[in-house]
Amino acid sequence: MHLNRHSYRLAATCVAAVGLAALSLPASAQNEPRVQLEDLDVTVDAVGNATFVDKVTRSAMDWEVYKENYGSNPSLLKRDLQHHYSSTEQHDISLTNDDMNRISTLSWKGDATAEYIGNGQWEGSLPKGAKATKVNETLWEFTVSYPDESGITQETFHIHLPKGATGVEQTQNETGDPVLRYTLPEHTGSPLAWLAVLLGVLGAVLLGASLLVKPAGAKSSGAHGGKVADPA
Repeated sequence: MHLNRHSYRLAATCVAAVGLAALSLPASAQNEPRVQLEDLDVTVDAVGNATFVDKVTRSAMDWEVYKENYGSNPSLLKRDLQHHYSSTEQHDISLTNDDMNRISTLSWKGDATAEYIGNGQWEGSLPKGAKATKVNETLWEFTVSYPDESGITQETFHIHLPKGATGVEQTQNETGDPVLRYTLPEHTGSPLAWLAVLLGVLGAVLLGASLLVKPAGAKSSGAHGGKVADPA
C-alpha cells in the first residue's frame, strides 16, 4: 500500500489489512500447515471516506493464538489497527468473535480513503500485482494470496464505489503504481461542490429568515440601538 502527500488511500488500507491478518502468528505455529481466509469489504462514499469490514476465518491453531493474543484484551487489536493506519483517523471501531466458526470480524470507518484528483475524478491505490475484476460498475473485486511460515493466507477484497460512479478503470498513477480510478458528477463527489451547496443553502435560509422577521416597509432598531435602513 502507498501513502501520498494528499491522503491515506485504498493502497494503505489493503496492506494494513494484510498485516493485521498476520499479527497473531508466532513461531509456535510454524510446524502446522494452515489456510487462513480473509475477506475485506470496503465501501467508499461520495467524499472519499470508507467503511471497512475485515472478516478472518482461522485454522484451529490460529484461532487459539488469536484468542490468546487479543481475546482478553481487544484494545490491543485496536492499537495495532491504529498503528497500521497511523496516517489517517479511524473511528467507530468494532470487533466481534464467532468462536464456533473461528471467525473474527473487525469493522471501522476511515477518512480520506480515496483521493480527489480534480475534474470529478477520484482514485484509490491497489496492491502491486493486483488485477481487479469488474462485477458491476460500482463493485470491483480481487484476490491476493501470499505464503508465510506455516501456510498460506488468501485475501479477497470487495471494493464498493459510490453510487453514480462511472468510467471506472484500473490504471496507473503518475508514479506507476496501480490505482482504481473513477468519475463522479461534481455535485456528487467534489468537496468544493459540497461546500458551494452548503453555502447556497445557508444563504437561502438567512434570506428567508430576514424576510420573515420584518415586513416590507417596516423600521426596526438594531441590536445596539441603531436603525436599520428602510428597504427600497
